[in-house]
Amino acid sequence: MLRDQPDVELARRVHAGCDDAASELFNRHHPAILRYARTLTTDAAVAEDLASAAFERTLQRVRNGAVPQSMRAYLTAAVRNSSVDEFRRTSRLSSFDDCDPNDERISLGSTPLDFTALLADRDQLRQGLAALTARHRLVLWRTTVEGRALAEVGAELGISANAAAAVVHRARAALRHALSPEGASA
Repeated sequence: MLRDQPDVELARRVHAGCDDAASELFNRHHPAILRYARTLTTDAAVAEDLASAAFERTLQRVRNGAVPQSMRAYLTAAVRNSSVDEFRRTSRLSSFDDCDPNDERISLGSTPLDFTALLADRDQLRQGLAALTARHRLVLWRTTVEGRALAEVGAELGISANAAAAVVHRARAALRHALSPEGASA
């Protein structure tokens, strides 16, 4: 009976073409993987998509010969990777050119030098943000621009508020370094 088989044996059977073994792996791990996916997003449909995509990717790899020693760990990593892919696909920051159309530093009486200095500041900020990881850009955007609470940002990332505070601290330090003359030349 397949229910009594360890994951490694089921993976070998999936590789050999046994669809019942794939169904058993799905039934065995889907609830836990779906719970994990729900920690990565507040949208239940997206969580279901993440879990489904993880199973699809994993089963395809098993059919191609991969035999993970820990199916749960393999699926968890696949969900996390799917989540990152989904974030990259759907969460693009808007252009900084559109951030503040009423910037008071540029007015009718401004000189071309004022305008050039403003563009240089924006370009330096854009380059500094580009040097950060996607996670650091996200936490800085959520906390600084959107003014969201650390607990809310932490929940979105699947971490505690204290861990989110640590990520924000590291992100700010990384941005300071990227904006410093030493960081810009590195």
